[in-house]
Amino acid sequence: MNEAAIFEQVHGILRDVLKRDVPLQLTTDFRRDLHLDSLKLLELVVAIENHFEISLEPGDEAALSTVGDVVRFLATRVTK
Repeated sequence: MNEAAIFEQVHGILRDVLKRDVPLQLTTDFRRDLHLDSLKLLELVVAIENHFEISLEPGDEAALSTVGDVVRFLATRVTK
């Protein structure tokens, strides 16, 4: 799956989690730009894991602070 397709899917997941549409770029930071707290970040991580049928390791989450980080991470692990 290419990064553009992953980006669109992550955007859809984020819309579902936040229950609103948000403008996204690869540089969008979840905490700084979208003001997600720990609970919303956990909800987002779980939704991404479920959607892409993957499991993040405990250390993985710390390195995923922007949309681009998530897209690049998923591009290396998603085979659908």
